Amino acid sequence: MLLAWALFVGPNLKLLAAPELHGFNLALIGIIIAAVWQMSGYTMALYLAGLRGIPEEIREAARVDGATDAQMYRRVIFPCWRPLP
Repeated sequence: MLLAWALFVGPNLKLLAAPELHGFNLALIGIIIAAVWQMSGYTMALYLAGLRGIPEEIREAARVDGATDAQMYRRVIFPCWRPLP
């Protein structure tokens, strides 16, 4: 009985009043935006904890050596985030 319904009735059943022209449900975009918004706070807290864990002496030594802000992040801060081998 279920097999007959799946073969004959199921493919001809219309669930929406009008077909979706774009090929996917637009509600999915709202769900994705809400999920990203919900997880962004946790992610930012992890990054802030990582930035706070870098000693100020290392940053000050980079400034004394003449590193710009971009160089300080690229050559000092980002490598300090890596796990130790």
